Amino acid sequence: MLNKIKMIIYLVGLMGAGKSFYGKKMAEKYHLNFYDLDTLIEDAECQTIEQIFASKGENYFREQEAKQLHKTTNLHNAIVACGGGTPCFLNNMDFINKSGASIYLNMPLDNIIANILPQKSKRPLIQNIDDGALISFIENLKAQRETVYKKSNFEVSNELALEQVFDKILQHKI
Repeated sequence: MLNKIKMIIYLVGLMGAGKSFYGKKMAEKYHLNFYDLDTLIEDAECQTIEQIFASKGENYFREQEAKQLHKTTNLHNAIVACGGGTPCFLNNMDFINKSGASIYLNMPLDNIIANILPQKSKRPLIQNIDDGALISFIENLKAQRETVYKKSNFEVSNELALEQVFDKILQHKI
């Protein structure tokens, strides 16, 4: 079904929304290739995201993020899990929408907090934030980024809705 077409589905949303988790799950279910943009950046830089932020700063990271994002146009039949900030910098959301279908994972904040707490030390934007202030920080971050995320072609808030969107995309009903 997908052999002759070039298709890229970009997953966007806050850190901890499940972009990588659901991306892998949907890739397996629909026989697509899965790519995590953060992993592509780490492989290209031979450093973790945390190390890049610490040694070269956020601006450098955002430039490399955009560079790797632009390389995704060479992919076929792929799901790309973007970093939480990816769509919000360097006109990346416009690029994403021109290059494929975008899905905003607008998951409940409770789920997001539960997902990021165990990995807090590996996330440069939140590693130095007290657990008590984390909810407020995430709420503010969502408020700042929501306008950009909502430019996505689709918005979902649970796995069932995500599967329905994938079915629509893959049946070319968009």
